[in-house]
Amino acid sequence: MSEFDQTQTTDQATLQRRAFRTAILLLTVAIGVVLFYLFLIWQLGSWQIIVLTSVMIAFSAATLVSMRLIRKGRIDTGVWINIISLYPLGPATVLFVTDISWIIGLVFILLTFIVASQAFTGKRVWIATAISIGVAILNVLLDLLPLNYRLTLPLLQAFVPIAAGVAIVVGGFFMIRRAMRGNLRVKLTLFFVVGAVTPLLVIGVLIGYQTYNNQLDQILLLESQVAKRVAEQVENFILERESELRILTDVRGLGSLQLDEQTAILSNLLSAQNLYDELILVDRTGQELIYLSRLAIVTPEDLGNRRGSEEFERPKSTGETYFGPVTFNEQTGEPRMVITIPIFDLRTGNVSYTLIANFRFKTVWDLMAQADVVGSGVVYMINDENQVIAHKNPSVVLQGTQVKLPPEDTFTVGIDGTNVAMARAPIVLNKHTFYVIAEQPQSEALSAAINSLIIIGVIIGLTMLGSSIFGAFIARLIADPIRRLARVAQSVSEGDLSQEIGITSRDEIGDLAIAFNNMTNQLRNLIGSLEQQVTDRTRALETSNEVSRRLSTIMDQDQLVREVVEQLLSAFGYYHAQIYLYDENKQELVMAGGTGDAGRAMLARGHKIGKGRGLVGRAAENNEIVLIPDVSQAEGWLPNPLLPETKAEVAVPIAIGDEVIGVLDVQHNLQNGLSEEDASLIQAIANQVAVAVLNAQAYQQAQRQATRETKILNINQRIQSAETIEEVLRIAVRELGQTLEAKRSDVELSMAQKPNGDNRTN
Repeated sequence: MSEFDQTQTTDQATLQRRAFRTAILLLTVAIGVVLFYLFLIWQLGSWQIIVLTSVMIAFSAATLVSMRLIRKGRIDTGVWINIISLYPLGPATVLFVTDISWIIGLVFILLTFIVASQAFTGKRVWIATAISIGVAILNVLLDLLPLNYRLTLPLLQAFVPIAAGVAIVVGGFFMIRRAMRGNLRVKLTLFFVVGAVTPLLVIGVLIGYQTYNNQLDQILLLESQVAKRVAEQVENFILERESELRILTDVRGLGSLQLDEQTAILSNLLSAQNLYDELILVDRTGQELIYLSRLAIVTPEDLGNRRGSEEFERPKSTGETYFGPVTFNEQTGEPRMVITIPIFDLRTGNVSYTLIANFRFKTVWDLMAQADVVGSGVVYMINDENQVIAHKNPSVVLQGTQVKLPPEDTFTVGIDGTNVAMARAPIVLNKHTFYVIAEQPQSEALSAAINSLIIIGVIIGLTMLGSSIFGAFIARLIADPIRRLARVAQSVSEGDLSQEIGITSRDEIGDLAIAFNNMTNQLRNLIGSLEQQVTDRTRALETSNEVSRRLSTIMDQDQLVREVVEQLLSAFGYYHAQIYLYDENKQELVMAGGTGDAGRAMLARGHKIGKGRGLVGRAAENNEIVLIPDVSQAEGWLPNPLLPETKAEVAVPIAIGDEVIGVLDVQHNLQNGLSEEDASLIQAIANQVAVAVLNAQAYQQAQRQATRETKILNINQRIQSAETIEEVLRIAVRELGQTLEAKRSDVELSMAQKPNGDNRTN
């Protein structure tokens, strides 16, 4: 398998693993929501929650299918099933539950982004997210529909924001994680946006939360003021009835009048006002003396005794007005309240009579209808048992409507089953406590708060958008030069050293661009220098090889020396080159060859350098290279009038081992024109020259030896061919004279006397 195929396989496995983990996360969330819905079914038993539970179970089944497909390698299909099955959840929830559309939309947008970003790349992530945004807008539009069957679930409304917060945190984590895998511009944009948006978002949330809560408090305060105002009106109205009855008993002296006079006064009160159903006068024993009723005819035989009843015993014992509970007439179903006024005997100070009045509580209904409420709100009154006893709509009272009163003023479910802002004000009459309730529809009450939130949201959104655009612009300003720098660096790394970065700023990035351009220029110069060095080195090697090749064919020392200095001068453009060789006594270095007119002049005059004198003498004496890059700074340097332009010089010994034969001296007319590399090259050539010189000397010696031996052989052959001694002597003298190049050659013969007298020639 190729490296590309291995990379593709690794990437596919990574996507499969991430997609499967995301599907597990979705399945876990779905199971949690199903359990929560089951709890709501147990609490409420509503069919709407049952439908939502069924939808969530279907989503869980779709998630299981997607997990199976992902496991089989069909990643795209499995992920799209997850995403598509997410889309219906928001509208389904909004169709059955009110006031959570925007939170549901936000949650599902984040969930869609998380699912898509874990398995998709490129445009598909944004396509899936864009569709989820459209679905979120649809949620808000569906929430505007007047669907009366929808539920108001405070528990769900409290649960969804928590889920939204978790989704925001998780979605932000995945968003940042995805952005960190992007390029520098994306990262910088994200950091700028997060850095700018996060404080704005936090401040906006805090301001919005504070404004919203203040609006809620203000709404509840207004409703509380309405309730208190109406409660005061109701209480004053009831107390006016008490005052009215007390005036009747105290001012008109009802207790001191005759029975017929008492009856006349009570009859006038009953007929003059439509406030009482019954007026009953009871003596101190509880016996009813007068019983006047608007609803029935009471005869003397119908009079009874009130002894033991609370409306008689309590005012008698306390001497105070008694206010009874609100009860409902069995015939008409109307509410009424018993008000009992004790009548005192002025002489004894004891209660002599009690006046019991069945006050028609229906008259309070008019106060409810005439109450100055906020908007389309409503005011009503309940008794101790939370039963409505006064409402502008009589049917609400007559139906025996019950209201679940919260412990404090708040937003809750109102009398008609809708969400309202509810406030109450108590009315305490004796031991009975009544409440006047003021309600305003939540949608109407929160309209100002919602408008404030919308305004704050729009301002924050525009600010965030502006900050994001500005952040993206700043990120582009920073990232684009760096990206251009990266592209140029890539081109340079691929060998294109002609690339340069345009400098558009004078900040750190501009300094970096300048430094990079300088570095590129230095690289060009360095590579050019290296190429030149390689060229020079190649030429040097070629020259060295050429010198070596030519030296191997030259057996004449003078020609050899001349060839070496000429080759050095022509190959490297030195100013002057010369070779010195030791004389027979090894005391002086005699110039054996030099370049140019100066070399010929010095050869003509037999230029010599004493051992140890100057650069040449030191190199020969110490058998080491003497390199002077700048002769003006060197001590002991001997200038030569024939070479006035010499600025640098190197003297290299020509030696084999410890035996120095001579010195190869090179001079240049450029200061620092000679380097260690030049010295090494000249040393290599000098070593070859040493071998060649020895070879040439050996060759010349061998030639001379061969010539002598040839001549001796020729002389011997001629002598052997001579017939007389005189001819032998003549040949010997002639040949030896020619061989030795003598001007004159002679042979002398002497005669020696032997003892026996025999004379012979020696």
